[in-house]
Parts: sequence; C-alpha cells; structure tokens
Amino acid sequence: MTKEGIIAINKPSGWICTHILKELQKILRKSRFYHEFVNIPDYKRQRKSKNLKYGRIKLGHGGTLDPLASGVLVVGIGKGTKNLEQFLQCTKVLKRMPWSHLNKVMVEKALDNFKGNILQKPPIFSALHMKGKRLYEYVREGLELPEEIKSRPIVVESFDIIRWTHDHEWKEPKDSNNIEKDLEISLEKEDNTNCKSDGSDLSRNDEIEITDVLSDTNKRKLSDNLTSSVKKKAPAVTFRVVVSSGTYIRSLIHDLGVFLGSAAHIVELIRYRQGKYKLNENTIEWSKFENGEWENDFIKAISLKNSLEP
Repeated sequence: MTKEGIIAINKPSGWICTHILKELQKILRKSRFYHEFVNIPDYKRQRKSKNLKYGRIKLGHGGTLDPLASGVLVVGIGKGTKNLEQFLQCTKVLKRMPWSHLNKVMVEKALDNFKGNILQKPPIFSALHMKGKRLYEYVREGLELPEEIKSRPIVVESFDIIRWTHDHEWKEPKDSNNIEKDLEISLEKEDNTNCKSDGSDLSRNDEIEITDVLSDTNKRKLSDNLTSSVKKKAPAVTFRVVVSSGTYIRSLIHDLGVFLGSAAHIVELIRYRQGKYKLNENTIEWSKFENGEWENDFIKAISLKNSLEP
C-alpha cells in the first residue's frame, strides 16, 4: 500500500500552515499506517526511501492560507511533495463585504475598474524582498523603505456581486495590539518556510471565500450621533472574484475600498477549491486527525491512482 501522495485537509481558522504540518507529522508517525516505517533501524530506513527517512515523513503544502483563513490546504506526503508546485499556478475566487454609506449601484460601477489587466502595488506588510530585507521587516524595525514599492501587473478575470447582504456583525476591536503582534509572528513563521503572507501564493483555480468590511477612511472612533444599529451591524455584500497568480487579495480589497472613498478589510477567508480538490467533497476534516478518525479517509485519498496529479 502506497504511503506517498497528495491529500487535502480542511484547515481550521487560527492555524498556521506550518503548525498543521507539524501536528500532522506527529499524528502520522504515531499511526499504524506508518508504524512499520518509523520503527525500522535508521540505516535500513535511509535505504528504503529518500522521501520517508530517519523516521520523519516528508510533508509540504501546495500554497499557504492566512492564519485566520480556513478551507482547502493541499498537502504532499513523500513523493507527493514534488507535485505541489503545480498548485501554485491557480486562480482564486473570493467573497467580500462593504460599509453603510455605499450602495449596490456604486459598488457595481466601481468593479469595472478592477477587471482585466491592471497594476497592483504589493502591500508593505508582505514578504517581498527589497535590498536584502523583507518589506515587513522595514516596518517592524521602523525603517524607511530604500525605494518605492513598484506596482506589478495582475489579471482579474471576474469580479461580480453574488449577494448584497451578509450576517457579519461589526464589533469594537479588542486587544488590537496583541492581534497585530500575533499576526506578525505568524507572518514571520510562514516566511521561514517559504509561505507568503496576504494569500499571494494561493494557486490558480483556487476558490476562496472572503468576508470583508468597508469602513470610514480615517481610523477614527464612530461619532456619538450614529445609531447603535449602525455601530453593531454594517451592510454587507458578497463578491465572487477570479484572479491570476501573484495577486494580493487583501490589497485588491483595500484598493476597492479606497476607490469608493472608504477603507476595506477582510474579516473571513475560506478557500473552496485548489486544483481538483474541493471543500467538503474530497478533503479531510482536520478534526478527524485530532480525534484519531482520519485513517479511512487518508488511505482512500492517498491510494487514488491520480493522487500525484493536480
């Protein structure tokens, strides 16, 4: 029975991709499925497989998800890691939401300016290199950028409103400093394993759901004359977006908000598809790994003849 191939996991929100792989490594090594391999002598193990050696199973993923994002995470096991690169050339499908002073007609007209071949400036909180440093390192160290961030060409194949309402509720931010610190640490950890932030390396043919909120441009407190209903719940809209590889999703949403005379940010992101893997169809729930109920689905997924294909 093969022990190498590609599977897809439904990553929970709040997990870093590398943490998922570390936990999966522990789970697989303790399992009956890999028991024979893990317990053979080192010298025999080294000869037996270059991809599964020294008791550690070679794992990798086919495109990172933000720590707060959930959804399809394609995982390569052993020889399957060699086939992960093809998942980095996929498009993305998104979902987002706006703020109260906007209306549907305004947003629909604005979308025409974000379709086709356009230029996008990468965010300063990204892992792109500039003069030997990551961009986010300049921010963290309080340094001026040595040069202006250059815009890059991207393709937005479609950007359409799916529905004009959503059940997201606006809440007063709490412990924002701790949240930003946690995200910065997450970004640094992802960077150490060649995982890009901002969803920039989510692949072509990915489907992603993003819940996104538009708010006032200035980061000021809501004035007292606003009604409590506006404070607690803002109008929301769902978008479906298909973009080329290398597109910064958070920047796309941010730029749309600016164009509309507002500011936009993502509050939820779900990847629905990566290549042939679709959420709830051929993915394995992470809870099954945590509860020790993963073996049947795992063996079925990794034993497929096309397990190594995109």
